[in-house]
Amino acid sequence: MMKSVQYPLRLMDDPQLQAQVASFPFKGNTSFLVVLPRGNVSSVLPKLNISDLFSRLPQEKSMLVNLPKVKLQYRQELKEALTSMGEDRKPHGHLFV
Repeated sequence: MMKSVQYPLRLMDDPQLQAQVASFPFKGNTSFLVVLPRGNVSSVLPKLNISDLFSRLPQEKSMLVNLPKVKLQYRQELKEALTSMGEDRKPHGHLFV
């Protein structure tokens, strides 16, 4: 459990999404956005617009936060990523740099 006496947090109750939304700042210009729906998550996803959501979040406030430890992993095959970007040629002896 991550516990902090005071942690900077942007928090709001969004009636349009029918969810609570929190943004936790990380290093640089990165943040961890949490959307906690009051009902079914499938009803929130079609209405979710991240840019709009970030613009409506209030200023940061320091508050007490308790979160479970979360480990996020992501993996994507490079060949699939390049093909989806339109790069279908084979490199001629050199890696893309």
